[in-house]
Amino acid sequence: MKMTAEYTCIHEEQIQGISRKTAELEARADYKDKRIDELKEDMLELKQSVNSLEKTINDYILKSITDDNTLKDYVNKLENRVTSLESRQDTLYKLLIAIPSIIAILGVLAIYLQSIHP
Repeated sequence: MKMTAEYTCIHEEQIQGISRKTAELEARADYKDKRIDELKEDMLELKQSVNSLEKTINDYILKSITDDNTLKDYVNKLENRVTSLESRQDTLYKLLIAIPSIIAILGVLAIYLQSIHP
């Protein structure tokens, strides 16, 4: 007597389902690993951009300080010039007031001298 028995694994379907799910999970894990690597690269690029921006801002700040000092020196020179011009103007104003008085005194003196010595 020959018995032919076919063996059917009742768990075969479960094993295949688990294999498919494992493959899906591995694919998702690989995708997430790839995304994490991309994010790391993006973060590195962003960090380099921030460093570059920080250097540029520091350069502008230093340039601004230098320009401010140059402008301050220029303004000080102009203030000194204005002070000098005001002083000169004040001296000329005093002379303009004094000259007619001196001329008048000299005129009175001349008239007096002519009246004494005819």
